[in-house]
Amino acid sequence: MAVLFAVRYRCAYWLGGLLARARYTRTRRIEREGEIVYEKHRPWWRAPLIVAGNVYLWMSRSGTRVLEARGWEKRECAMHALLYHRDVQCDARGRIVIPALPGRPLAQVLASARTHTATKLEMVAAAVAALQEFHKLPVDAESPGTASHSHGDATIFNVLVDEQAKTACWIDFDMAHDERLPREWRRADDLRALIYSAAMYFERQELSRLVETVVQSLDDPATLRALREAIEFWRRRPNAFHLAQARLERSQREHLDTQLAQDLPGN
Repeated sequence: MAVLFAVRYRCAYWLGGLLARARYTRTRRIEREGEIVYEKHRPWWRAPLIVAGNVYLWMSRSGTRVLEARGWEKRECAMHALLYHRDVQCDARGRIVIPALPGRPLAQVLASARTHTATKLEMVAAAVAALQEFHKLPVDAESPGTASHSHGDATIFNVLVDEQAKTACWIDFDMAHDERLPREWRRADDLRALIYSAAMYFERQELSRLVETVVQSLDDPATLRALREAIEFWRRRPNAFHLAQARLERSQREHLDTQLAQDLPGN
């Protein structure tokens, strides 16, 4: 069984690398009238990749999907209006122009050799706090969700952090959870993506501090319990999508799983 699991993990890890390199949208940084904006566009020929990717996500029971072009455009505009009160429009060619938000990707902060561990943990805490506020925002008739909000791909690559203000802004809403899934499951999956993707940039002996920081930054026991259940479910089920979000070797993954099992509240 151990050998079979090792083979399955290696195969999922390899496929995860391919998924991690997949890009469904193109982004350009543009300066217009002294303002920095980002122009996002999804080429039409990416559609078959999205269909194939969604088939895999469905088969692997990930609970997520990549939004088709119109659904992505609608959600991107709606989320920026909801979170940042910005009027983001999409033109007839499917291009979305988004004003720049403060900060830089959390992934860049964590990857920098000049960033101290204490600063890394502060920025993770800011990302968790912003994620919880996002989850709590009310859903109205114009929002794409029907019950509550979740991100769908809440990794360190999709959140900007301001190191001076110690704040965070979530971005990139081209994926979404299945809205029929329980609210706590979807919130826990966002938290899972954040923790595991951040773990890549912490030493093994620092993982306990990472988990402790996340637990202390989240005032939501139900989501933490759902996260513990999710960890137990996925521990023996190597998933290429999860490994695309967080390129962790098997020993790293097992150590983090164990740490989470110890620190997260039980039922």
